[in-house]
Amino acid sequence: MYFTFISIYLLGWTITLIFIIQKINHLKLTYQNITQKPPNPIKLTNLNLNNLIEHIIIQSRISNFRTKFMHTSISSIGFFYFLSPLLIFFPFILQLLLDITLTLSIIGILLAIARRYILKVPRIIISSTKERYLKSHLQLLLLILSTIAFFYFSFEPTTPLLYSISTYLKIPTPNLYLQIPLGIIWLGMIYVYFSNIDKGRLYHTLLAPMNILLTNPKDFSLDFVNVENTDKLGIAKANDLNFKELLEVYSCTECGRCQEACPAFNSKQPLSPKSILVRMLDHIQDYQLDNKKQTLDYISEKSIWSCTTCGACYQACPVLINPMQKIIQLRRNLVMEQGQIPHQLQDTLNSIETRNHPFKGSNIERLSWINKNSISQFIQIIEPEKNQDNIDYIYWVGCAISYNEQIQSIALKLVKILSQCQIRVGILKNEICTGDPAKRIGNEYLFYLQAQKNIETLSKLNKKIITTCPHCYNSIKNEYPKVDPTFKAQIYHHSQIIADLIKQKKLKIKKLNQDITFHDPCYLARQNNIINQPREVLKSYNLKEMKYNKTNSFCCGAGGGMYWIENKDYPKINHSRLEQALQVSKNIATACPFCTLMLQDAVNTKGLKNQVIVKDITEWIELVE
Repeated sequence: MYFTFISIYLLGWTITLIFIIQKINHLKLTYQNITQKPPNPIKLTNLNLNNLIEHIIIQSRISNFRTKFMHTSISSIGFFYFLSPLLIFFPFILQLLLDITLTLSIIGILLAIARRYILKVPRIIISSTKERYLKSHLQLLLLILSTIAFFYFSFEPTTPLLYSISTYLKIPTPNLYLQIPLGIIWLGMIYVYFSNIDKGRLYHTLLAPMNILLTNPKDFSLDFVNVENTDKLGIAKANDLNFKELLEVYSCTECGRCQEACPAFNSKQPLSPKSILVRMLDHIQDYQLDNKKQTLDYISEKSIWSCTTCGACYQACPVLINPMQKIIQLRRNLVMEQGQIPHQLQDTLNSIETRNHPFKGSNIERLSWINKNSISQFIQIIEPEKNQDNIDYIYWVGCAISYNEQIQSIALKLVKILSQCQIRVGILKNEICTGDPAKRIGNEYLFYLQAQKNIETLSKLNKKIITTCPHCYNSIKNEYPKVDPTFKAQIYHHSQIIADLIKQKKLKIKKLNQDITFHDPCYLARQNNIINQPREVLKSYNLKEMKYNKTNSFCCGAGGGMYWIENKDYPKINHSRLEQALQVSKNIATACPFCTLMLQDAVNTKGLKNQVIVKDITEWIELVE
């Protein structure tokens, strides 16, 4: 009796392992069939083992207890499968473990079915184009029930669950006549479940952990593409996906958290990050039957040009999928291969290429704001070929402040504060756009040209850098080293510098009894984890937080080149963000020139100019005289 159980059980465990290996290899074969090339081998050194605890066991990105309990309950059966061979000679411990895992698994599967088919949780239902779950859930449920039956008739019941079954059924156990046929049924259910796992949507139970271990959840920067050494740019068909992108598409659980976090989706614009992944999966599966199909047969251009690249989708995904990267890849192909781009964005790219800034129609000189405001005594104009020993920092002003008079007061206040604290700053005579808008619009080559010029200039100077623009900060710190691995810049956002000056008591600010709320720029808080410093700058006020704050901030709508698109067909993201702010305070602080411009525009459009104040954190500072 015991020998029969061990033989059948080890056979079932072996079948399970074989199928797991086979199904992972199936994904590699799918990639090879689509692209006609083998995937790059996965190196153990590329595995991010810190994610094992945080994102697989603890599931830190799932805040809902019911959902976390459901996932933990279902996945417990997997832990049982892998641990139980060590316990087959300890029947009581094995039965007790079986009691716990099988009970939890049944509860978890019933919860999963209830969420999708009874409660019909909106974020799960919306944008799911096909039914892929019920069959898989039922197969898993039958596998668990057959496991209970097989184990029940193989042991003398000594644990609560098996003992309860034995008492209720009044059938003597162990029972050899039932053990063998039930064992065969159990093996059959293992075969049925795992042979069909890639046809349903529980494929992610195998692939999602793999994707989690291969991902750096803190890296929001975009990949660098060497345009000169690349045959094809971006994604036009399924065969343009790399293996990691294919893995991400298959790992998607369609939970809808990315969609729920997306500011474009929440503002009723035509974008759902979840839909991008679901449609890509449809395309991949159809492409294997008809390789003439294009990705844009499944995904609308309107959705691609609605993304602000804020990264909220990536921040929200519990299995670390990055829909934003796919959208950028689609844009690259549209812009650089097909020449399809909204005319407003084409004007932006043309302006960067010919005038080194993205603001079409602006005729003012880049440095004219310095002379106009009589602050040249506080600033040195830097020329790379000259000695710069008498400055402490380069102030990277950025295009937004340089070419928008309404926010030049940010730079004026910052320069005066730094001068008061005996910090000597210089401004580049030949500062040009970092290329951030070009990269996020999809023109990788134009970004590369801008980056090369700036890397050459900054490398010669070898100075610390301060910037007020989180987009400039992100490009110089995180994306320029991908263009040139030898380039390392010591760059600070102005909130970091000012907070440090306050901490050192070099800057004394007045205590003001006013309420204020702070809008976290996406490229500052979420993508670069600069969260506390802006709040330190505002500590003289009564800071009231918005519902969406810090790394869960709500975008202003300007990122990804969307600042330069005027779309009157859909609600505006900056209007949504302003409404959220007004629920807390009429005094709004930001730490990004684009956020300031977007929120000020929303204030003016809604006729609230004299009632609501939007300013940079620097402008909210009142110094002690």
